Amino acid sequence: MGNKEVTNEAVTKLVNKCGLTSFIESLPNGYDTLLDPTGKKLTAKVRQDILLLRALLGKKRLLLLEEPLNFLEEEYKKHIANFMLKEETTTVIIATSEGNIAKECDLIILLDNGSIKAMGKYTELAHLINQ
Repeated sequence: MGNKEVTNEAVTKLVNKCGLTSFIESLPNGYDTLLDPTGKKLTAKVRQDILLLRALLGKKRLLLLEEPLNFLEEEYKKHIANFMLKEETTTVIIATSEGNIAKECDLIILLDNGSIKAMGKYTELAHLINQ
């Protein structure tokens, strides 16, 4: 089921790169675990994990993500943030309050009540980000 253009090898490779192998192995039947199509029986964390992996597998030119790492365990956050931000064929726009993600971004735009407060690299804006 799912996107027929995505191979099992691509899924496994992405899961490994994102550090989510132990998550998949924790499912009752691993990759073959059948899930409710609505996701109602899944925790918010598991739904977030699956949606994020599906978005990354989709090879989209643009990803708009709001707090994409909120439900992830700390050990996975860095793996996924690094992977997302190293995708050369995808532009990733992230709305986040996580400073660790900001460190890895090419450009940061700080907003304050909908207006641009500052724009630049993390090194230039660290004093504003860590307030």
